[in-house]
Amino acid sequence: MSRRWLVVILGIVILACLGTALVYQVDAQDRREALGSGSKIAQTSSGPIEYRILGSDGPMIALLHGGPGGYDTEWPMPGYRVLVPSRPGYLRTPLSTGTTPVQQADALAALLDTLAVERIAVIGLSAGGPAAIEFAARHRSRTLALVALEAVSETFSLPAEIPFFLRSDFAGWLFITAMENLLSTDTLLSTVIPAAANRNLVLADSTKIAAAKTMMWQWWPAATGRLDGLLNDLEQLRTLELPYADVKVPTLIIHGDADAAVPVTTSRKLAERIAGAQLQIIPQADHFMVVSHEELIKSLIDDFLASSAQEARQ
Repeated sequence: MSRRWLVVILGIVILACLGTALVYQVDAQDRREALGSGSKIAQTSSGPIEYRILGSDGPMIALLHGGPGGYDTEWPMPGYRVLVPSRPGYLRTPLSTGTTPVQQADALAALLDTLAVERIAVIGLSAGGPAAIEFAARHRSRTLALVALEAVSETFSLPAEIPFFLRSDFAGWLFITAMENLLSTDTLLSTVIPAAANRNLVLADSTKIAAAKTMMWQWWPAATGRLDGLLNDLEQLRTLELPYADVKVPTLIIHGDADAAVPVTTSRKLAERIAGAQLQIIPQADHFMVVSHEELIKSLIDDFLASSAQEARQ
């Protein structure tokens, strides 16, 4: 190959790298600004807590997101106000607000104090499960009900360390951007939803596709302030001990029997450990069921909360 062609190829590579770097700077900045403008910060007795409330009327539910995640976890429920705080270490809630599930449960209570909310139903999603269980045990008088949604409720560890491209700002952005732009939506979803039937439930609804992509971008933790929370979750879950016997509020446990991330046996054990807990197993549902089976899950929760409220009035 002549030197001339080598110079041409090198020039093309340099231009491509410069173009990618420019796109990265603009897109990354836009994403950070959008995240920073969509929430509020409450100054609580436990420390600063970022939060958002979805919905404008009805009883309040607190959704404690999984890992990674944050206040941007989109999960509105018609007829309810859904309080979504960023758990400590995620986005603009500093890790100093609470590292352990106990501290995170107390931080939620402090947030309710600041917002002048007396009682609440709490949903623990995946890695948010331990803090939700601790809240129900430690703050029984403030807990209308507990929902453990594909929740981690016993010791848990990943088989490997978080890969470098998810620790690096630029590499993480490049990886997710490439997947989003080079793969078809079906192929993209297949990376997190292996069963075609479950993917089809998402592909049939543009809102679900958008929610799935939002959750995918939550795996860009380095640049958006989620890495501290994710690493802390992994550390806490390795030595998890929860006060199951102290949970004495109405409890609903929901899990998919095809969940490869948090095994369904975890929730079967949890149902045995919490007195009077109801267990709902969704056939063929995986760990992405909060998107694919959203309508069914929300219907189960709505029925459960309505029944619990009626029993409380009797």
